[in-house]
Amino acid sequence: MQRPIMPLLSGSLLQSDLQLPMDFSQEESTPVLSVKYINHVLDPQQELIIPFFIKFDSAVFTTSNVETDNSTSSENKANDTRLLEFEQKFSKQFIAHILEDDFEYGIDSKAHAMVKNQMKINSAVTKDWLNRIYVTNFQNPEILIGILRVIARFEKEEIFPIGQTIATASLNHKDEIVQETAIRAFESWGGKSNLKILENVTVSSKWIKEYLDGVISDLKSEYVGEKN
Repeated sequence: MQRPIMPLLSGSLLQSDLQLPMDFSQEESTPVLSVKYINHVLDPQQELIIPFFIKFDSAVFTTSNVETDNSTSSENKANDTRLLEFEQKFSKQFIAHILEDDFEYGIDSKAHAMVKNQMKINSAVTKDWLNRIYVTNFQNPEILIGILRVIARFEKEEIFPIGQTIATASLNHKDEIVQETAIRAFESWGGKSNLKILENVTVSSKWIKEYLDGVISDLKSEYVGEKN
């Protein structure tokens, strides 16, 4: 048997039944935002479907939005403060390690050890800090190469997505050694997602192209059928 439909009911019932944070104190004629909200509630006694039609003020949302905005603002300020501390405490020393250390593939450098320690404390700010050093020193291939070597030592999940973004940008740098080091980073990380990046890269140098094609071929044979 089809259940009868009751007439439209007032918003006060909806407020008490659904416990929505609504304020009906303002006149309905001056809402900032009018919303048609339809809900159906089953009355177990009468077996009636009770539809609700309400019109409410946008002030309903303002309190929670302000709280969320304040929380987000506070978190952003905290991260900005942490980032500033990183730049003041570690940037000069990190760049000095890059320029002075004797680098060997497969062996942790002082620069990598510094980043590794900071990643344990706050990985998000550390990655943002690395990205800033990279961007502000884009004209300096030696520093870029050092950063690429450092991030290549991390697992791809640890350094994602800043590491992959830095390496991808480096593939477009005019310095061929920067390009080579970026390909080495992708080769070190592996994974099908990184393979897709390399497959969509164009390089002009013949020897870089040969190296890139070789890495792509190796990754294809290693990661066929895998998702990442």
